[in-house]
Amino acid sequence: MLAYTRRMLRASLALLLLLSSLSLAAQEADPVAANQAQTLPDRHALRLAELRSLKVEGEYVELMLAEGSSFALYLPDSSGKQHGTVLLLHDNHSHLAAQPIEALRVGLPRYGWDSFSVQLAPLGDEAGLEAWLDLNADHINAALAHLEGMGRTQLSLIGQGSGARLAIDYLFNTPRDRVQGLVVIGLDGSANENMRLDAARKLGEVGVPILDVYAARDQHRVLQSAARRASEAQRPYQDGEDRRVLYRNIAPSFDPDKGDQVHYRQLQIPATDHNYHPDQQALLKVIRGWLQRHAIAN
Repeated sequence: MLAYTRRMLRASLALLLLLSSLSLAAQEADPVAANQAQTLPDRHALRLAELRSLKVEGEYVELMLAEGSSFALYLPDSSGKQHGTVLLLHDNHSHLAAQPIEALRVGLPRYGWDSFSVQLAPLGDEAGLEAWLDLNADHINAALAHLEGMGRTQLSLIGQGSGARLAIDYLFNTPRDRVQGLVVIGLDGSANENMRLDAARKLGEVGVPILDVYAARDQHRVLQSAARRASEAQRPYQDGEDRRVLYRNIAPSFDPDKGDQVHYRQLQIPATDHNYHPDQQALLKVIRGWLQRHAIAN
């Protein structure tokens, strides 16, 4: 047991030294990275150095927060048919260029969408979830401010896991005139006595078209809550108004005579796990098709 513990300590020390060397190498190769590393929290600086060493595709953007800073990866539309921008929010214990977010971040620009993937603060435990939502709402605000400065004023939010919960909470509490659609991936819609932490109950209140995607071999709570998410998202408003949006208001390129389109759709991706292994391209195909129909701005 003592020998095993010593081996683990040596391995941990080696990993820290490797990350430190990656950070120094990245700073020497790129003065911008050095400036960013000085202002980013340690965890973000290490992540930034790691991604730069792997030559991850995209432009690195520093996001100034109320306290400190974070960063994002921006990749412009490469099709010549710019439809809008997707703001990508990764799951907890993940990062802005991990699967399946990476497949969307790199894939959607080939079909007319700028992608902007944000590095979120980590969630420690469920007890701190509300504080985590508040903290990362600041990340979204910083991302939106940067995109507005670029002239990107029409966008859709795409979040996986806790990133999906964050997107719902943000839209529920924030004016959403610039947001054309919401895609939630692998969302836990389990009931919660705290309304703010009951993501499924808020789904129908966000006021934009929603695509709810989950995997056939997703996490247990995601699978277990699929029916509840669909039910809550399509529940009538308290005043009895039907939860529908006019087709002409969300997809002007389609025939408005087709009438109303139910604002919520749920789809399961077969033969995949929570990160859509081994077929992230199936997830990309479903999301880009839905965005084309429901999230093109007027």
